[in-house]
Amino acid sequence: MCSFPDLSHPLAAAADEPALKRLVIDFVKDHLTVHPRANFADLLKCLPGVYPATVLTAMRLARDGSCSARELIKAESGERRRSLSGAATKTDEVLPHPLDSEWRFTPRTVSALLRRMSSCSSTSSLWIGLGTPSILKGKDEAGLSRRMILLDTNSALVHLFPQHVATGDALLCDLVVDPIPRVTGDVIVADPPWYYEDMAAFLWVAQQVCRVGGRVILSTPKIGTRPRIGRDLQKLAKWIRCLGFVSETFERDAIEYQSPFFEKNALRAEGLSAYPENWRTADLLVLRLEKNTRVARPRPSEFRKHWQEAAFGTMRLRVLENKRGGFCDPSLRSLSVGDHPVSVSRRDPRKEKAKIWTSGNRVFDCAGAKLFLAIARALETDQCPAAAVEASIGRPLKPKELTRVDIAVRQLQQLAASENAEFRADQIRTPQDSVPHDAASSHSNKLDVRDLSSPWRFGAPPDVGIHVAVFVEPFLGFVLNGKKTVESRFSLTRRAPFKQVDVGDLVLLKKSGGPIVGSCRVAQTWFYVIDPASWTQIRREFAQAICAQDSTFWIERAHAKYATLLRIDDVHALPPVKFAKKDRRGWVVIRRSEAKTAFNLL
Repeated sequence: MCSFPDLSHPLAAAADEPALKRLVIDFVKDHLTVHPRANFADLLKCLPGVYPATVLTAMRLARDGSCSARELIKAESGERRRSLSGAATKTDEVLPHPLDSEWRFTPRTVSALLRRMSSCSSTSSLWIGLGTPSILKGKDEAGLSRRMILLDTNSALVHLFPQHVATGDALLCDLVVDPIPRVTGDVIVADPPWYYEDMAAFLWVAQQVCRVGGRVILSTPKIGTRPRIGRDLQKLAKWIRCLGFVSETFERDAIEYQSPFFEKNALRAEGLSAYPENWRTADLLVLRLEKNTRVARPRPSEFRKHWQEAAFGTMRLRVLENKRGGFCDPSLRSLSVGDHPVSVSRRDPRKEKAKIWTSGNRVFDCAGAKLFLAIARALETDQCPAAAVEASIGRPLKPKELTRVDIAVRQLQQLAASENAEFRADQIRTPQDSVPHDAASSHSNKLDVRDLSSPWRFGAPPDVGIHVAVFVEPFLGFVLNGKKTVESRFSLTRRAPFKQVDVGDLVLLKKSGGPIVGSCRVAQTWFYVIDPASWTQIRREFAQAICAQDSTFWIERAHAKYATLLRIDDVHALPPVKFAKKDRRGWVVIRRSEAKTAFNLL
């Protein structure tokens, strides 16, 4: 134990983002000098709260860029399983949304917090949770009879806790701006977003609902979470004293979080798919309310905006509805290259322009966000999108407007298909853990060609399409090391894979003249009937992702009439698998997707 705040780590000196990155690089270099066999997971533990993508970049620089991302994060399968101990194996029905800043505790943390809450209260005590749905869920599963009220801004509470919502024990409440219920608890457990304004607001609410002599259990961020966090923690310590609290206990790394789906998507977009899912930890601060002082409520930050919600399959959409009347183009405009998920940090400048935000952490601009919301809600309830838009603007749509609505519908369908496939893949264990142990632990050819019809062996859902794609070097190596993120196939005829690949499909990577040596997942698809405009677009937008900067690549394909482009992720190397193929096909469809959820824009 030590006193709060703990500013002893060298990262506490970071004054801005470049300074933090320099300190992380210096720390990694020093650590690898002393511990040359240290791996990615070891460094995550030593760098308190530093984002994994930042650690990976530092490792690359420390090793002079000589290693690929896959080599840097490679770990023994047993070690990886140990690093995931305590992480949840079951995902709640409703996905967390990035705007709710909802990181759920691991089961081990929930159990530890419930024990602590029980030890400092009686059986008749009231518990109050501020942004802690994991604790209410854990209390119910443990069969504890203590009454608990959950206050949370997450609109999914009505689905997560229908019984508690009905009894008033789970209340939708924005703890920064909404009126606070008149309740008094003996133990308050609070897990605020890790920004000073939010932490101060949560503590003010905790003081309002805590009896004098009661305890507040608070999660506090690690010093490497972002620049200037040490300054924020010092301000928070003063605010704590101002509110009449005294510190009883401060413990480092006492709280573990499950990496939510939106964070996994963001890390995957940055080239990270293998890392401890419980890498994010927090310190634990236990406060006792010594006296009830009268202090004004903190003012909300300017970041807060009013969002509307709609659902489409497993995907949750947040829409920043504008007040403009009439027809505005409801189609999406991407704010990231290839529609990749963005960083989970609020400081990402793309988020300031976002009008549409998905539960997979993708953001888009949209001139007609209000109409896009109407389209999403119409599709959610199996209604006609065009009719919903006409009802919103109060008149029939013109032909050009109907075309823009149709584009928005197809964009939404493809977006939902992509995120649904990502979510399903996220629920499947990694290929290393899915393959029987004797196959995964050896590089001998234990897999049979018959296994190609069993996608679960490769970490894929059972209903996806399966393909074998033949690669020549250096492109096969580019895919396996993560450099190539878009696969392209050009042809004179409409042969596979043209319009025969769906989002979420499994692609097995076969070396030309050799065995299958890897697998990947299709994250997005584009199909083109080539004309001068589409040819220019493909070269301009995809050359780098295809790894086709050499003019020879384009000269060899200049007479093609059809093009298929596939954004790929979840790339894994596999033990060599023999695949008998006597023809010259470069793409073999083993089977089509059962879901057939490909909605592609030309």
